[in-house]
Amino acid sequence: MEYACNIAEKQGGRVLTEEPRLIVGSIHSTKGGECDCCYLFPDLSSSGMREWTGGAEGRDGVVRTFYVGATRAKEKLVLASRASALAVEWGA
Repeated sequence: MEYACNIAEKQGGRVLTEEPRLIVGSIHSTKGGECDCCYLFPDLSSSGMREWTGGAEGRDGVVRTFYVGATRAKEKLVLASRASALAVEWGA
C-alpha cells in the first residue's frame, strides 16, 4: 500500500485506476493481453534454452510460446535483438 499511496500523492489518485500506458512483462505474464505495439525479445530462461536445444518437441513448445507473444500485437510487432547469451536467432 505504501507504493500506491506514494504514487497517488505524487500524481493524483486517478492514476491508480487508469489503464497503464506501458506494460513490461514476460510472454506468460501478459498471456491473453493485447497491445498496439509489442517488443518481442528472443531471450530464454535457462529451462527454455534446455527445451530449445533438447529436441523437436521442446523446440516446438518454444516456437508456440513465441507465437503467443507475437500475437499480442494489434498493430506493430518489433523483433528485438538478443540481450543475453540464452537467446534464439530469429528465423532459425
